[in-house]
Amino acid sequence: MSRTSPHLHLPPAAGLRRLLAHRFAPVYLAIVILVTVLLVLGHQTEAGSTALASLHAAISKTASSYSGSSYAGSPEYAAAAAKIAAIPDPLAIHQNFKWYTDAKLRNLAACMAKGDCPANAAKVVIFNCWYCYRAIFENYWGGEGVWCRGMKASMERQGYTVLYTNYDWEYAMHIYRQIPDLVVALVSDDDKYNSPAKPYLRSEKNPDGLPAWKHFRFNYYAEGGGTRIGDHWVITCEPEWIEPEHEGWPSFRNFSYIGYSLEPQLQDTRFIPFEERPMRAYVLGKHQTFFYEDHAHVAWKRDTYKRALDEIRKDIPDFEFVGAFFDERGDDEKKKEGPLPLPEGIRNIYPLNATAFDDALSSARMLVGIGWPTASPSPYRALARGVPFLSPFKVRDDGIAEDPYRWSDSQHDSLRLVEPPLVYNVEEFDYNGFVSAIKTAMVTPIEPYVFPRMTRAAMDERIRAWLEADWESEAKYILAQRKAGHETQKGDWVEMFDL
Repeated sequence: MSRTSPHLHLPPAAGLRRLLAHRFAPVYLAIVILVTVLLVLGHQTEAGSTALASLHAAISKTASSYSGSSYAGSPEYAAAAAKIAAIPDPLAIHQNFKWYTDAKLRNLAACMAKGDCPANAAKVVIFNCWYCYRAIFENYWGGEGVWCRGMKASMERQGYTVLYTNYDWEYAMHIYRQIPDLVVALVSDDDKYNSPAKPYLRSEKNPDGLPAWKHFRFNYYAEGGGTRIGDHWVITCEPEWIEPEHEGWPSFRNFSYIGYSLEPQLQDTRFIPFEERPMRAYVLGKHQTFFYEDHAHVAWKRDTYKRALDEIRKDIPDFEFVGAFFDERGDDEKKKEGPLPLPEGIRNIYPLNATAFDDALSSARMLVGIGWPTASPSPYRALARGVPFLSPFKVRDDGIAEDPYRWSDSQHDSLRLVEPPLVYNVEEFDYNGFVSAIKTAMVTPIEPYVFPRMTRAAMDERIRAWLEADWESEAKYILAQRKAGHETQKGDWVEMFDL
């Protein structure tokens, strides 16, 4: 099979002597050698990947053969190297995350050889997460996708190298084994009962495996299981909801809150003056099944919307509910369950892309929660546009509605303690409270608001704290205590591990 690449135009043999006589001959020769190495390594059939260690050695050897300033600093070399690094591997063209990763590795090898890598470039994070793959390569904008994009943006602002897999442990370890000393964190989905990570972690039988202290669990919600070392190796999108003196559920778990920054930044966010907005409440959600008890946690009866619409229009004639919903069920489900229509009283403006959603949100005077989705980024986006949020909650058996610490459930735990006019926490199925909150929001303007923890500066600081921490030393301490019979971590996931 021919290995000729359509991207490359090597000089004919007849012109070789003329080329070598050129003042940039060392540059051209280096590029030819570099291209040859890339072709040989880039066309390996195993996972369609480049062996970074070999590539780095080849580039370093080539670079050391010519120390003239015209080589290391010439625009010709820089431009050529950039083009070469961006050449996709044809064998991985249908597996775009591999093409992306290969290009990143080539860029890293080139800058390491030249000694001009940006700060933190030689600190690599591998995301072995399905949601992050979908966010970056399939344009997924759900809450997990927003979080993944936020982490990527912060890391790359600070120069870290970020790589991805499609939740493929074999490929993740293929990358890791090429650059084990450069990888500072490998983030993956995981669970206790089907633990795909365990066979790949370092052990007596697998001395080249991933050290447990470099393995972090991706967990959107600040709840659920931990890792083999402990909860601190679980990164979360939202801060953990902690009750006074750690009472009730969930108990304090010591997760690592990473979160995300609100994008675009407040100064770049489109803001529509309150008086220019229609009398409109935007109903949060995208699936029609969110209104049906067999599919979701429902906060309001389905007839609430038409009933409330009619009542509110007595005082505000042009009031309306809008939303962008679709029936996400497959054909078999639809046939089995029958139609699940949108409740009467909501005008459906589906479809909306991310930009159109932000525009629709900016035009509303309130964002109305319906129980699901929980911990969505949308209420934050609404507040940044001067749009308040109605968040339903459920009181536990021994609780009272006036005490947020005694609620058993809330659509957005992080907003439990935020008061009107920013957030209207209303007990689920409280029709009068529902109507009252909406009426108030229709005539009560608020200023755009972003929580301090959601600024870029705060986000970047958390990323640095995570990736620069001495996780190995902490893991050593935990392991020593565990071997001595003193458990320092919570959860039923913890077990012995190898450093």
